[in-house]
Amino acid sequence: MDEVRTSEELEKEVLEDARKKAERTLLGADKKIDEIRREGEEKIREELASLAEEYGRRKELEEKKLLASLPLDKGRRRLAFLERRLEETLSAFFSSLGEEEVLDLLSRRGARAAGLIGSPPHEVYFSGVSREGAVKAAASLGVQNAEFKPAEGYRGLVFLNTHEGIRYRLTLDEVAGELRERGRRRIVDALFGGKF
Repeated sequence: MDEVRTSEELEKEVLEDARKKAERTLLGADKKIDEIRREGEEKIREELASLAEEYGRRKELEEKKLLASLPLDKGRRRLAFLERRLEETLSAFFSSLGEEEVLDLLSRRGARAAGLIGSPPHEVYFSGVSREGAVKAAASLGVQNAEFKPAEGYRGLVFLNTHEGIRYRLTLDEVAGELRERGRRRIVDALFGGKF
């Protein structure tokens, strides 16, 4: 009987040791879990802080870029507005001109370059003006005995020296281009205070 008791006591001791060992193991596991959880939470906090800092830097950089571009955007919009106004004004002006005024304007512009037209023979293409007006304008530039041919697509005259192969355009498009260039310079000067 003593053996049975000893065996029971031994069994109890083994079970008690196993229970204590299991408790220590569970307690160690709980501590390890808590430690891992704290480390994980700390890493998450560090990452969130790092992301918040990076976001703040990027936000500040983008704000600086935006603020730096505002004056340039304002200048572009102003220049585009002035450019549109110039085009509208030129278009309205040229549309309002009668044939006599067109030919007078073209003759004055052509007088500066009359020497470029060269000596006969000439072909004169005209569009948007009458044959009589074209003959009169050509004569004012010293072009005589030319062959006049109607054309399309512009308002003015195109002189072709068939002997020398020289072509001289005397059209409202050319005059408008010259005026646009002059106007563009004034717009840029006004916009940038003569810096360009």
